[in-house]
Amino acid sequence: MFEPSSSGAPESSTTIRAASAPQGGGPTGSAGGPSPPPTPYAAESEVHLLDRIAVLYRYRRLCITVFILVTAAMIIQGYSNVKIYQAQARVLIEDERSTAIPGLQNEQ
Repeated sequence: MFEPSSSGAPESSTTIRAASAPQGGGPTGSAGGPSPPPTPYAAESEVHLLDRIAVLYRYRRLCITVFILVTAAMIIQGYSNVKIYQAQARVLIEDERSTAIPGLQNEQ
């Protein structure tokens, strides 16, 4: 996959392959020699925050449009859904005589 080079930067072991030309007298085959191998793809090692912000600024209209459309769709869906609620309750009725503390009440 990646093999370290002498400079310390990662180097890809795969290369971009060009489309194979037909055998015979094509435009690249007329020279008689093989074409030089393509150079390997080397990714830039550092991507700065300003580069990412510049991309967002470049596509700001698209970003704002997508944000508005998604927000509007969620608002419409939220108001158009039928609200379904379920509730459950239990009532506990205790006898007053069982909860009375003896000696505090005169009526027994």
